[in-house]
Amino acid sequence: MKHTLLFILVLMSFAVQAQTPEETAAKIKAMREKALQGTIKFEISGKTYVNKASIIKASKGFYVVQTFNMGTGQDYIFLPFLKLLASTQTISTGKEDQGSCFVNGVLYKMVGKVTLVSIKGAISGSFSGSLYKSVKGVNKFETASSGAISGSFGNLQL
Repeated sequence: MKHTLLFILVLMSFAVQAQTPEETAAKIKAMREKALQGTIKFEISGKTYVNKASIIKASKGFYVVQTFNMGTGQDYIFLPFLKLLASTQTISTGKEDQGSCFVNGVLYKMVGKVTLVSIKGAISGSFSGSLYKSVKGVNKFETASSGAISGSFGNLQL
């Protein structure tokens, strides 16, 4: 019985086709592109930014509208909220996760509201709030507002 099971496992291993790193990278890129069918547009200090965006459900149970280029040194935005309902909610999970954006080499904490207007099918909405510039150190921000942010997003698929 042991030999039969071992023989079946060996046959199955030959049947599974191994992927090269290039094939794996291409599949990941295709999945990212599919997820980034939505757009986000926001304005800070009179300048408008437009980027591809996605919505995800985080492992902690909250939702996030975000651009994909987080951590790349490029401009990004990160909008967490608690419920996927047509409503106005705080840009935050109420815990350690908060809204943020990185624009022109500066990290900002975002305090404000997100309004979801369409849930069935494509998800869309708007957001607005105040920005607080990062100071030296981890998770430390100025106490006075550095300006305002407002924007909208649309055609997002969960």
